[in-house]
Amino acid sequence: MLLIVKPKAIIVVLSGVILCLLLAHMAGQVSVYYFGFNADARLVRLFDLDNEGNIPTLFSTIILLTASLLFAALPARRKQRRIPIFCTGVDWRSYSSSCPRMRRWRFMRF
Repeated sequence: MLLIVKPKAIIVVLSGVILCLLLAHMAGQVSVYYFGFNADARLVRLFDLDNEGNIPTLFSTIILLTASLLFAALPARRKQRRIPIFCTGVDWRSYSSSCPRMRRWRFMRF
């Protein structure tokens, strides 16, 4: 399977998602502080960047898990091309195992 990754497209998509999350957070804060809506409203809590267990936390968890999968795929690719480990200088398996551990507790709370 051939997967073509275009860094510019990934940056545009991820920046767009982050911008949407930021605008949703700002809209919720404006509705609470300027219009007097209930701060415990479900929609406000769902996009609040200051809390855990919401949409921004889920996005961050998905990004780290994706990075972990990409790091885990690197040794297989290196073995496929028969590149010795000392040429790369990095054992990517350690990185791939650390990302899920960093985010496990946040993912469990969601």
